[in-house]
Amino acid sequence: MTSISFLLSALAVLVGSAVYGSLGFGFAFVVIPVLSRVDPTMLPPTLWLLGIPFAVALLRREPGHADVPRAAYITAGKLVGTPVGAALITLVPKGRLDLVFAVALLAATGLTAIHREASPTARRMLLSAGLVSGVMGTAAALGGPPLTLALRGLSPQRFRATLAVCFVVGDLMSLVAMWLFGNLQWRHLTFAAVLAPVMVGGYFLSSRIIRRVDARHLRQAVLTFAVVSSILALVEGLRDML
Repeated sequence: MTSISFLLSALAVLVGSAVYGSLGFGFAFVVIPVLSRVDPTMLPPTLWLLGIPFAVALLRREPGHADVPRAAYITAGKLVGTPVGAALITLVPKGRLDLVFAVALLAATGLTAIHREASPTARRMLLSAGLVSGVMGTAAALGGPPLTLALRGLSPQRFRATLAVCFVVGDLMSLVAMWLFGNLQWRHLTFAAVLAPVMVGGYFLSSRIIRRVDARHLRQAVLTFAVVSSILALVEGLRDML
């Protein structure tokens, strides 16, 4: 990886972690478009390795706000979806990973853009969201969008904390699944370790963003970036195939 590629990756992680700490999601929306062009083989394990400690830090910042019962139902669904996602990613040719991430990102953006409030007793919906999240999260590191739809209606603090619980458990499950399928390598660990200080900077930056930036506008900006970058990646990938 060249110096410019690494700097682009670091900038994406800084911005993505600042968004993640502010909204409770959005890290993958910012980082995947960059890493999928720089080195798609670093995805998705690098995002999980960075995301797990970050989610733990979010829980420490907002203790006692997580909705544990909802997180438990989502985790039950993830237990089914995670191995399916790990199996899917092993079937994708390495040269087509960028296309896969572009399509997955467009689908995830569409899910996140849906405005709908979740019913507190919709256990079946939580299980289904967990299943879909397990598949998308393991195959493409995009497990958040189904959960943002299922948890819609919670207060901002409760929303971020509950998502953080789901991400910690779900990302650990995805890492184990990818390791069992032979797709977790030392270079993923090394790359994540080098980028970890950048993510720490994004965490502290997010504390300022929460107080000063309107969450709705930030969310719209992140989704717009994800859509535009995904379309550009799709066009370029399809052009290479022709």
